[in-house]
Amino acid sequence: MGIIRVVNSDHKGSAYEGEHRVPFIIRLDHVISAGKTEDNLIGQNDLFSTLCEILDIEIPSGQALDSMSFADLLVENIEKYKRKFGE
Repeated sequence: MGIIRVVNSDHKGSAYEGEHRVPFIIRLDHVISAGKTEDNLIGQNDLFSTLCEILDIEIPSGQALDSMSFADLLVENIEKYKRKFGE
């Protein structure tokens, strides 16, 4: 078995950099459908807002200012957000 190294043609911090392509796996029975897949970029910093939205927990004022929920990608009955990337 060998190791394949993918050389990225873009610079560090780009959306095509290797660190941006790490799979995210989550399980929450009776909330997230089994086998659901998405092809969207999400950030670890967005996990806080996402879990708070799914669990119906209010985020304290001034906290998680850089966190944007991606619950709409996981849960069927949540209104879809219009995201703008690269701004």
